[in-house]
Amino acid sequence: MSKKHYEIVKELDPAEVKNVPEVHKKHYLKLGYKPYRMGDGRIKWLTDTEKAYTGTKTVLRSFHLKKTPTVSHKSSKHKRRRRNRFYAFISDNWFIFVMIGIAIIIYLFFMFNK
Repeated sequence: MSKKHYEIVKELDPAEVKNVPEVHKKHYLKLGYKPYRMGDGRIKWLTDTEKAYTGTKTVLRSFHLKKTPTVSHKSSKHKRRRRNRFYAFISDNWFIFVMIGIAIIIYLFFMFNK
């Protein structure tokens, strides 16, 4: 279900709804949807259960039973330590550096043992 909060102003007659083709109106009515005018002026097609759900959401909101976000005070006291770019580069590419080191050691071994 949608978590958007909207307020239903009134139920409309399907014949009053404009900018919706008749085919769409018949299809919505067949599926059990009814047009409602929202608080911001838009028209939304809702079923009876969706309308009841929005009614319970507005009741809960009016009693201030909404969860309040908790703020961690510990994080505000301490600065976040950022990763050093050099060490990050080394730790991300350590396998390549090991392979290059082995290749250099093998090259030097064959150069001095002729």
